[in-house]
Amino acid sequence: MIRIITPLLFSTTLSIAFAQTDSYTLKLQSGEFTLSNNAEGLTNAKVAEWPAFNDQRFGVVRLGTYPTNEEWSTLSEMGIKNLGYVPNRSFMVSIANGSDLNAINQYEVLASSGYESDFKGVLDVDFAPERAKQDNEYLFNTHFFASINMNMALASLRAAGAEVIQLEEKMGYALIKANAEELASISNKPFIQYFDWNYHAGQPENYTSRTLARANYISPENTNGIGYDGSGIAVALQDDGSIDNHLDHHGRIIEQFWNASLGDHGDHVGGTINGAGNLNPYHEGLAKGSDLYVYKAAPEYQAYDSIDIHYFSKEVVITSTSYSNGCNAGYTALARLMDAQIYDMESLLHVFSAGNSGTSNCGYGAGNTWGNITGGHKVGKNVMTVANLTDIDGLATSSSKGPAHDGRIKPDISAKGTQVTSTIENNEYGVKTGTSMSCPAISGTMAVLYEAFEDQQGALPASGLIKAIALNTCDDLGNVGPDFKHGWGRINARKAYEVIESTSFTEGTISNGDSAEFTIAVPNNSSSARFMLYWTDPEASVNASTALVNDLDLTVVDPSSNVALPYVLNHAANAFTLDDPATPGTDHLNNVEQVEFFNPASGNYTVKVKGFNVPQGPQKFYVVYWFEPTELVLTYPVGGESFVPFNTEKIRWDSPYESGNATIEYSNDGGNNWFPISSNPPISQGYVNWNVPSIATGNVRVRVTYNGETVESDDLSVIRIPSGLTIDYACPDSIGLSWDNTSGATGYTVHRLGQKYMKEWGTSSTTEYVDYNSNPYNEMLWYSVSSNGNNGAEGKRAVAIHHIGGVFNCVINDDAGLVSMTPAAGSVFSCHGDSLAISFEVENNGTNPITSIDAVVTSSTGQTISETIQVNIAPNDVDEITLAEPLEIGSSMQTARLVIDIFNDGNSYNDTIISTYYPYNTPTLGAIWSEDFETFDLCSTDSDCEATVCDLSNGWVNEVSLESDDHDWRTNRGQTPSQFTGPANDHTTGNPSGKYLYVEASGGCTNATASLTSPCIDLINVDDATLTFWYHMNGSDMGSLHLDIFGGTSWILDVFEESGDQGSTWNREMLSLSAFYGKIINLRFRGVSGFDWSSDIAIDDIEITTPPVANFTYTLQNDAQTVMFTDLSLYGDTMIFDLGDGTSLDSVPNTYFYPDLETYQVRQIVGNDYGIDTAIQVISNLSVQEYETQRFIFPNPARHTLNIASNDGVIGLIDLLSIDGSLLQSFDLSARSNAEIRLEDYPSGLYLLVFEDGDVVELSIVK
Repeated sequence: MIRIITPLLFSTTLSIAFAQTDSYTLKLQSGEFTLSNNAEGLTNAKVAEWPAFNDQRFGVVRLGTYPTNEEWSTLSEMGIKNLGYVPNRSFMVSIANGSDLNAINQYEVLASSGYESDFKGVLDVDFAPERAKQDNEYLFNTHFFASINMNMALASLRAAGAEVIQLEEKMGYALIKANAEELASISNKPFIQYFDWNYHAGQPENYTSRTLARANYISPENTNGIGYDGSGIAVALQDDGSIDNHLDHHGRIIEQFWNASLGDHGDHVGGTINGAGNLNPYHEGLAKGSDLYVYKAAPEYQAYDSIDIHYFSKEVVITSTSYSNGCNAGYTALARLMDAQIYDMESLLHVFSAGNSGTSNCGYGAGNTWGNITGGHKVGKNVMTVANLTDIDGLATSSSKGPAHDGRIKPDISAKGTQVTSTIENNEYGVKTGTSMSCPAISGTMAVLYEAFEDQQGALPASGLIKAIALNTCDDLGNVGPDFKHGWGRINARKAYEVIESTSFTEGTISNGDSAEFTIAVPNNSSSARFMLYWTDPEASVNASTALVNDLDLTVVDPSSNVALPYVLNHAANAFTLDDPATPGTDHLNNVEQVEFFNPASGNYTVKVKGFNVPQGPQKFYVVYWFEPTELVLTYPVGGESFVPFNTEKIRWDSPYESGNATIEYSNDGGNNWFPISSNPPISQGYVNWNVPSIATGNVRVRVTYNGETVESDDLSVIRIPSGLTIDYACPDSIGLSWDNTSGATGYTVHRLGQKYMKEWGTSSTTEYVDYNSNPYNEMLWYSVSSNGNNGAEGKRAVAIHHIGGVFNCVINDDAGLVSMTPAAGSVFSCHGDSLAISFEVENNGTNPITSIDAVVTSSTGQTISETIQVNIAPNDVDEITLAEPLEIGSSMQTARLVIDIFNDGNSYNDTIISTYYPYNTPTLGAIWSEDFETFDLCSTDSDCEATVCDLSNGWVNEVSLESDDHDWRTNRGQTPSQFTGPANDHTTGNPSGKYLYVEASGGCTNATASLTSPCIDLINVDDATLTFWYHMNGSDMGSLHLDIFGGTSWILDVFEESGDQGSTWNREMLSLSAFYGKIINLRFRGVSGFDWSSDIAIDDIEITTPPVANFTYTLQNDAQTVMFTDLSLYGDTMIFDLGDGTSLDSVPNTYFYPDLETYQVRQIVGNDYGIDTAIQVISNLSVQEYETQRFIFPNPARHTLNIASNDGVIGLIDLLSIDGSLLQSFDLSARSNAEIRLEDYPSGLYLLVFEDGDVVELSIVK
């Protein structure tokens, strides 16, 4: 049965035999169906009646309980597979023969049905769309159940007489061609889930944007020899932030001034402007040769802020912004700025979207249809504001309409913005609609016209002139003349180019009350003549009732002395009259005026320009003229294009004729024989859809005929695109590609990504190609392939595929690959010596063990280190190797190039690492110091990311931007430039005069790292130093702050880490540095900004504090009563030195005489702001008299060391036990009266000291 079901119009009910029906409704695209009640659950008898393919049966079940994903996985293992959910609470399933139905019945099978033919959608050939018709056959998509064997299904379709045109395996469907009888047979195939007519996929939307704007007509791909694509023209894209690294943007994004992205809107807009079509050639932008600079829009309009500089330094001449600025907002300050910038910078052109508020009431006074331009800046006089069209010149309902607040004509111009396919993130394409999409279509087309103007006229155009050329050559849409919907019409790059090429324009200056006249000859056989006056008007005052400043008037006198006035519109706030056609009149609102003659008499016309009111003169102006010839022009195809069989191409032509029908034909033999494309469309339609036939040749032509006049294209190609392109292997010396055989192809061209474009890389007469000229570790290796055919046919490229880098499917017996080199690139300090120990990690990527490695380090200072290291690295293992000879460090920047080699190394691409080192000879700080940055010089706070280089003082170093990090920490005082982020004062003084360091996140410096390295800090004799610093992290977009510590050989990362908004106060952090006892260290603060500008991070008052260390020694002199003391204490500000005989001093004496021969306990107590420490020595050998044995154990609690002394000269044997009595360590101190025991290896806790005489002392260790 062949019929069509339209779900919106028909509801079909399927009655299932032997079952009582209820409200179990199945809602499909093909209609609504009622499933049968399954009170007894699913039975083998019921399933046996379902359609079957191989060992699977297909049906629909409605479940009372949903299985979880894990439970569906279990069911699948039991032969019951979920093929997709459909409303209401139903699932398409396949059930293998012999499956246990109890497994599915436990989920309450309330209703069920076999998968009936009507579920699949029924295609009625009588209503097939034109794109689905191919001779007497039809093109349609068959969507398969996911569980089937695809090859067996395709074989079944071919056996039924169908031709498989294209298989989209990842999307689960095939494009099929069959006649009506075969279609009926195929519809009963049980493995098919759904049918629909072939998609419009062959008509990518940017492609139709280019042809609608006629930009294709003057592009390099055609045979007409014009060849412009915007090369050399710089365009500023101002949108939602940075653009993703899409293949179509490769080599054409010159600079991005904002590192974060808020979505893919900007990616899409950027692709429309200058996407290369590298990934998919159908999705070329309007000006693929142009250069793109990327800025952030709203609330900070970076391009506007930077254009005064970038117009000159980067030659940015076009800006493209698809952001709103209020609805019917009037002539705002931003609008004024736009007009001023264009007035001051002659070639600058700002392009805007009109907005998507076409049904909004924005207060103009005429309801919800008029006066809803979303700006602000968009109603500037000198800017271009763009309306949104479909690909057949229909105005989108959502497209915002004029007038401007003061009645001026807005929008200015129209372009396609509906259903536009362009780049999005992750190397994908997306479809978007809105004036956001039509705006970049104009920006790109204008870039092409800028290039053409510079080439033809020798200099870039004034923006006022090129704007006038574009407006005056628009294809008029809607009412005759301008209107508040389309502006002056849809851009036509072909006509604009012809004005440029023929220099059909002039210019002049005029003052108040003056006049100027120009005589212009109108040729014979012109269907219309247009004369446009345009001037770039000075910026108006924001409080002016109308924005026009200088008012010029245009009149044109024809050869019969008739005076013609320009078009004017009725801008009164009336919903009906705003839609009236333009009429001749005097215009005192707009800075553009146009006079148009239809079927003009040939001869001289006098163009008169009067300075009606020129308060800011003299005023420069331009007069542009365009004469529409009475002839057809075929604008697409032109010749040289490549079409694909079964795709739909939109044939386009320009015509001055308003009535009658055209004949559209094609030839597949260079014009000898012609075949109809369409059944005589109206000549005024300007387009027709062509379902490209299944042929393969390079001498196809297209022609349009009207009333005996014929226009014909040059030869173009029709041939299929190769499918199945695959990278089969990648070896160090070769990369292998293969693809499926393409019908009609006599050979193939392989393409590889170049600097900006996919370039022809080689040819093949088979379906394989080996690339011997590419580095497999190049991460930007992209390949594509196209078909070549008879008569010079050159097909479109296939969608490009990516080789991400590295080798695979390639056996390499011997391959040593460098993983890393230490130290990494960056700052090095003299405190760690005048040389660096170089180490590296190497991975065995081969199949044989590595037993020997040759390593060579070449320094830019002239030093060469060459060593052979014996190793034993098994396949896939990684080993770290340190070179015996150190790298000498000079006094200036130097590079070190490390190269390794092994015997029979099969891969030379992974053997080299280059590091750059920046030596610093700064003083080494002691263990007690502080830095408050008060002596540092202030740095710029401009929103320019890495452009600001901030030099620091006192040995502090900002790492080199774009090498070791992204940008610098900056010295500042008071508030940071951005509101609601950063501190208002420093921490030290608490007022705006104090200084601190901070990371500036504005200007696109988002998700960016700033690394700050301290001078060297000496902790060799300090076991318990403490680091204290204050940090400020206030902002809704806050990033993170990290502290790393270099311990002499490598960086210990994230000793401290904090992220997110920490409020508007300074926060203190204290960290113990005891783990770095015995080392010289550096601190590194890494500030990582967040995803937007509100993420300024600041630090202040960095301090290292150390408690005092008490320590002294003594020596008994020859008289046996005089003692010489040596002070070894550290970091003490105060001291008490108790000599044990009642005498106390505030320092350690050099010598002291003890008159009595006794035992003395000498105690040293030292203190500072951070603590007190005590050291005790027992002087017991002044005499040989008998005395009571005493032991002294201190300090207790202990941290890293324990001192033990005995007054009898012998300490003896000591055992250190855990609190539960386990022996940990023994000490033989039989020959010593004083000893120090190291405790670094023992954690905090209680321990026991057991002496050989049985004494036990409890010891507390506190870390």
